[in-house]
Amino acid sequence: MRRSIGEIDSLCRAALRASGLFDASAAATARTIAAAERDGCQSHGLFRLAGYCNALRSGKASATARPVVHEGAPSAVRVDAQRGLAPHALEVGLPELAARAKRQGVAVLSLSNVFHFSALWHEVEWLADRGLVALAFLNTKAFVTHFGSRDGGPDSLIYGTNPMAFGFPRSAPELPLIFDQASAMMARGEISLAEQRGERLPDGCAIDRDGRPTDEPAAALGGAQLPFGRHKGACVAMMVELLVAGMSGGPFSFDVRAQDVDESSA
Repeated sequence: MRRSIGEIDSLCRAALRASGLFDASAAATARTIAAAERDGCQSHGLFRLAGYCNALRSGKASATARPVVHEGAPSAVRVDAQRGLAPHALEVGLPELAARAKRQGVAVLSLSNVFHFSALWHEVEWLADRGLVALAFLNTKAFVTHFGSRDGGPDSLIYGTNPMAFGFPRSAPELPLIFDQASAMMARGEISLAEQRGERLPDGCAIDRDGRPTDEPAAALGGAQLPFGRHKGACVAMMVELLVAGMSGGPFSFDVRAQDVDESSA
């Protein structure tokens, strides 16, 4: 029997609290997961709950850290999540971002030391609902090789799946225009779901560890994902790297891979 959104929210809060997460962060993360299920994005819904709980229990993400807001220029704000989960850090930072954007005409929010394990549309949707045009970028652990690579081994992995999202407000009763996409041909969660369902991948998604094109999800997860649009997607992935890590001082995707040897996690 399919669960209601309210039941999903309650289930997620209980699981996250049982993993040690404090109430405000558990509530924010549960809302994010439930919203993904509501919108039919299973790769970022309940599918992600185990990853959150495992990260909290293993210490990869902090269960107790509270986000700290740092004042910047009039149009800039930085939130240090102190290794906490992104949904609560965003709920702390987004209102400040919106206020600055309305005062200054444009503003930037940078999240640092954050465990982001979700889609990006939530933040741009929140801003677009308040009449603001929004862009969001995120780099991830390196799973993507540059277009043209003949090697799918770990040393070839340069970029994350490096998603981006865009939100544009519209007059009521129309909903905002939103898109959220990876710079890889497929999001990693979608490949993992395909593996669970016994499905094949579309052409051009990945190469195996030996550099051969593959439509096998397990071989793709153990090899290298490919950017969308051949070299054009690789350029977009590089742009996201520079916007996110280069401008914030955070780690690049290949740095995250070097620091995180757990291949079972994103």
